[in-house]
Amino acid sequence: MFTEEAKVSAEQRRRAALVYVRQCSRTQVFNSSEALARQYALRDRAYALGWPLSRIHTIHSHIDPSAPQGERHAGFQHLLCEVLLCRAGIVLAMERSCFTRHPAQWQQLLEACARRGTLISLDSGLYDPADRNDRYRLNAPFRPAPRRILQHLLQRLSQVMHVD
Repeated sequence: MFTEEAKVSAEQRRRAALVYVRQCSRTQVFNSSEALARQYALRDRAYALGWPLSRIHTIHSHIDPSAPQGERHAGFQHLLCEVLLCRAGIVLAMERSCFTRHPAQWQQLLEACARRGTLISLDSGLYDPADRNDRYRLNAPFRPAPRRILQHLLQRLSQVMHVD
């Protein structure tokens, strides 16, 4: 039986565990204190996976729609930089949308984690984006088909479906 703890290497544990806490507005912060508490409880998950408390850090990302475009995702950019600089062994959030709701940013994070050996922990499990099966589970194809191949396959399927 393969346990989640077996996915974590000593090298990853030498780096930081980054808990990503994201709230979109002040109203959301006040109205969803339970969700916020669950996000902060991810520190306990990192500890259970073997990170010492001294290497578990929280990145607070408060998205303010009225902020200038560059400042709206400062927390995510900070997280991404830490991963790219090989300072993070694992990044934790409740779910994928807590990191970002932008597909391009999600792909950036997946690719950075895969290249730097950083794990991703969500409520649904522990994932290694460098592993093909985990990458699939994260809903991100390991090697996306080029657009023209996909278009060709869709055209071919359309032709086959219209033939009697």
